[in-house]
Amino acid sequence: MNLIYASFYHRDSLSDFVESLADGLGKDCVEIDMLRFSGQGFRYVDNRLCALQLVQSGLTDAAMFNEKGEIVQATDTLYKRPILLLRGSFSPVLKLHLDMIRQSRKAFSEVMSDSQKERALEICEISMNNLLRDGAVDHEDFIDRADALQALGKTVLISRSAEFHRIATYLSRYTAEPIAIILSIGLLNELFKAKWAANLPGGVLESFGRLFKNSVKLFVYPWHNTQSMELVTAENFKAPENWQYFYQHLLQNKRIVPIGVGDPSLLANTGRKIMKKIESGDDDWRDWVPKEAHGMVVRRMKG
Repeated sequence: MNLIYASFYHRDSLSDFVESLADGLGKDCVEIDMLRFSGQGFRYVDNRLCALQLVQSGLTDAAMFNEKGEIVQATDTLYKRPILLLRGSFSPVLKLHLDMIRQSRKAFSEVMSDSQKERALEICEISMNNLLRDGAVDHEDFIDRADALQALGKTVLISRSAEFHRIATYLSRYTAEPIAIILSIGLLNELFKAKWAANLPGGVLESFGRLFKNSVKLFVYPWHNTQSMELVTAENFKAPENWQYFYQHLLQNKRIVPIGVGDPSLLANTGRKIMKKIESGDDDWRDWVPKEAHGMVVRRMKG
């Protein structure tokens, strides 16, 4: 009934349309994991924005679309498939991101059988907290990021899971195959902060327990400390005080896997620095962004 009502009275507002689907229902009572419009009357609707709105409205934990921009169901796409997932804001997409995936793919292939390698799926995931600007979502910015990732042939996942253990739990719903989450040294350090486990009785230790509950590994990519000029890797990373022995346990038991870097020069700039170059009109950004994503950046600069 809510769907029929929304079709008549909320056709002009996607947010109102989606919100009305749960009218009179508690959000704990219903989950809508996919919303897709088709037909002549909806030819101007971008279904990726529908996926985003479902997540933003809290009606689903995550939504996914493939490299063609087609909305797909996680149940079908992830079922019995090994998953290599890179978390990030991708604002903009960098050559660094591609190297992180490329180097992680090599390590991932070492723990998989030939049949698993054929089924493995690479995903770029953006959480809602990486899309918010002043408390709101910039839809045009979101589409630019999605276009760039799709141009590179990547499947995109939008989630409302800022915590790593939540995204790991989400993926584990659909597959019992190996799961590898790629992250930087900076994000590795974040995992030890209490704020990401504030709602868990067991605190940080419980968050790690949930993260590694299934066949999950963290693939950690190096970082170049511009102050000390040191290359920080998973092996020489210094965990916060009181967590150093625990970290060594994870490292020795290959729950945390060190990843190499294909081109060390890529570590010289962060996404934030590249964005400043783009905003200031410095053409040097072109050396750091894949050619496939140049058009999206130029479009954003003109906008």
